[in-house]
Amino acid sequence: WIACRNRKCSFNCRNGGCAKKDEKGARRIYAYTEDYNVASQKLCEKLGMRREGLFMEFVSFVKDEDGNPIYENTYQYAILKREWEQNGK
Repeated sequence: WIACRNRKCSFNCRNGGCAKKDEKGARRIYAYTEDYNVASQKLCEKLGMRREGLFMEFVSFVKDEDGNPIYENTYQYAILKREWEQNGK
């Protein structure tokens, strides 16, 4: 998922394509992807997004067999509306 700041919208990016969920004119779009998910990283880069940071042990949606959270390292990508328009996206 790619979320937008300051406006309500999101993109569902799966199978190599993105579908915008809401047309609100977002100024900034960002995406989170795990460090091992190279396909999502390539998709973000193909969309013209820049890698802004790596969050170590950022968030956990998975638990181990004992019920303890498994934290994952997560990259953040982003693009500004003006960058998107300059790239002809």
